[in-house]
Amino acid sequence: PVLPRDARRTERAAAQEISDDHEVTYQHRVLMPSGDYLGMRVRAKRLADGSAVVVMQDISEELRRVGEAEQIAKANALLNEAAGVHLWRYDPDSDQYEIDPDFSRPFGESDPDTRVSVADVQENMDPADRILVQEAVARGVETGELTVIDFRNRDEDGQWRHLRNAWVGSRQLPSGRFE
Repeated sequence: PVLPRDARRTERAAAQEISDDHEVTYQHRVLMPSGDYLGMRVRAKRLADGSAVVVMQDISEELRRVGEAEQIAKANALLNEAAGVHLWRYDPDSDQYEIDPDFSRPFGESDPDTRVSVADVQENMDPADRILVQEAVARGVETGELTVIDFRNRDEDGQWRHLRNAWVGSRQLPSGRFE
């Protein structure tokens, strides 16, 4: 059986497929004997002879990843608003940061407006703190150890603010997940 909240949309899409002579794509979830729901993407087209070609694709993993990404985005938004906490992801290969990235995606697939070069970040940093921060980042990337560092940074108004950063180094696996 189709998940009840998907039933009407599925029925409308199927009716459109039957009455129209074009391709229809829709998604729904199907109840499995285990009690879990299987996410399905269906593409259907009626052929000239009256028969139909239907392709069903299991998209359960894709839906799970989307759900995880939404949960991460909500958690990030709550942290940002409540405590002024932002998550940054550093890519040592490109020497760039992604600010509040979508961790379900590989580096660089998030919004380009969230990426900033290390040079741009260091430009607003207290010169006396730059080396300490560079060493902390390098140590975190190399060892994977938690490193906490305090430094001063100029805000948009040119005022100094004190920041505390906690770094943990990890590498992204070919699957897009992190170690």
